[in-house]
Amino acid sequence: MPYINNFCFPPITFIGIPNLGELLTLEDYNNAIDYLVQYQDEICCRNVSVVGIAGLGDLTTVADYEAAIAYLQGVTVQAEACLTGCFVNISSITADIGDVERWILGTTGTTADGFLNITVAGDSVVEGYSNPNGDIPSIEIYHSFQATIASVLIFTRSLSPTGSPICSNTFTISSILVEQEIPTSGADTVIDIALLPTLPTCGGTISYYLIQDESGLVALNTVTGEVTITAGATTDPAGDYAYISQICTTDGLPSVLCVIAIHITNPLGLRLTYTTGNLPANALSDWNTFFDLPTNGTPFTSMSVVGDEVTLYGGSGITLATILFRNSELVKFEDEAGVVATVMEGVFDGSLSLTTVYLPIVLPNIGGSEGFDSVFEGCVSLTSVTVPIALATVAAGSPDEDLVYAATTLGATITYI
Repeated sequence: MPYINNFCFPPITFIGIPNLGELLTLEDYNNAIDYLVQYQDEICCRNVSVVGIAGLGDLTTVADYEAAIAYLQGVTVQAEACLTGCFVNISSITADIGDVERWILGTTGTTADGFLNITVAGDSVVEGYSNPNGDIPSIEIYHSFQATIASVLIFTRSLSPTGSPICSNTFTISSILVEQEIPTSGADTVIDIALLPTLPTCGGTISYYLIQDESGLVALNTVTGEVTITAGATTDPAGDYAYISQICTTDGLPSVLCVIAIHITNPLGLRLTYTTGNLPANALSDWNTFFDLPTNGTPFTSMSVVGDEVTLYGGSGITLATILFRNSELVKFEDEAGVVATVMEGVFDGSLSLTTVYLPIVLPNIGGSEGFDSVFEGCVSLTSVTVPIALATVAAGSPDEDLVYAATTLGATITYI
């Protein structure tokens, strides 16, 4: 039988009765009741005492024995409930102010007492925590909700931090991933998450809570579930996440049914990264002038700036003019939107800090010909160049000679895609 002493009720010990001592299991309690009932008249009024039953100490009268029996009979009912009761409820999820990558699970309504263990999606995240029926320590589980899956929380209670589980239950929080692209300027983006087709049903009152917003652009109506995302640049080029919980309150008890992860991204663009403090322009018109647009292609229509990094949106068919970035403080040139159509001679010549060039869209050559055109000459920090696979054989079956120079002289890695 599982130990119940010190778990659902205080310990009880009989002193002076050879057949009884400390009661450690439910079987001990039932045996004690049977023994006291059967031999009550014989052992009555001996030098017997009990520890752990309020109001009783030395058992000196028949009434004392009857009171002890009644208490034990009542406590066995509690024990049965304790052994079988294992209700788990996640009543809230909040971000840890000290570490937003860690979340705090509220467990109001969860069966109390003992020690709590929680496993999320197969990973143990809480072990041996004293179960107060309240908040448990912050845990890192946000990544479990970045996919459209059901994140299963397995809840167990045990008698000690390392003891075997006395009971277990499963609480499922659904996960919904919403991909949302937003403009860097202009109108807000509005999402009504209450209309998501896979949102769990609720038999009570639904509300919503903004757990965490990496972008700083999200506002939530907690009653209707309407999300408003202000136009702007994400803090991470790969996108930011906002996490919202759907809460169902029934008979006054809130339960988290679902976490909606909104992946917020900006449109793809031409991203330029400069050394600290050397971003040359902060106005869209200045960048269009720098690239000589519309003469050399379709002008950019919007931009975003994060620190020393600018992303330009909306351009197309752009020619990078001869020596355009010569001796610049450019660190990375990443054409994620494929706006560059032509690269002319000496474009990056002498850019000592340049480490990365990403030009994945079809180009006829690098530098205006298949020969050496000083595109990367003097770029001593260059480590990575990504270009279309056609440039691997463009020079009569060999790579463009500017790529050969980058690989052999500068030691850069050339990736063909």
